[in-house]
Amino acid sequence: ATISQKEILLAVWAKDVTFLQPRILLNLSRCLLKLANVDTTRGNASCVGENMSSAKNSRQERYRLAAVRGVSIAMSLCEYHILESSDDSAEELDSLAEKARIVRSRAFLDLKKIPNATVDAKKVLAKKPENREAQALLADIRAMDAYNKSVDKRLSKEVCRWVQTATNSTKGTEAMDKTDESHRSE
Repeated sequence: ATISQKEILLAVWAKDVTFLQPRILLNLSRCLLKLANVDTTRGNASCVGENMSSAKNSRQERYRLAAVRGVSIAMSLCEYHILESSDDSAEELDSLAEKARIVRSRAFLDLKKIPNATVDAKKVLAKKPENREAQALLADIRAMDAYNKSVDKRLSKEVCRWVQTATNSTKGTEAMDKTDESHRSE
């Protein structure tokens, strides 16, 4: 039986002693994140061979989602190679997986998936608390979360004021009375 290219997720190079495959995926993911920040093209132009369900996302979101997938695969490859490697290369693979978590955390942050970004940043800091890049990333995550909460709070206050104004106005009171009467008659 022939396997089409659409059915292939990834072929693992088992004899990858230099860990070239995860490095390439990690660098590709970094490039996709840079491209998401640089490409300001509007619209949802799709790529050749891309299914239409993903066309609902902007190009920037698709770049970021592809970066998340690439980094996740690179991390899986690192875990696979750690099982098969010596102690000497395990440290190198841990460092590569740490870098991958930081890249994936940044991609999640750009996608506004705060919980996912936080998990990856905290996992890096759990292993290496002195990692400055992960510390800065966690600070960015907390700042975005605080900003989102302040916007949500402001919007909820505006909605409350709008509801209060509507219920205090003459027409609003009449509408509320009519609603109350219709409920009583049921």
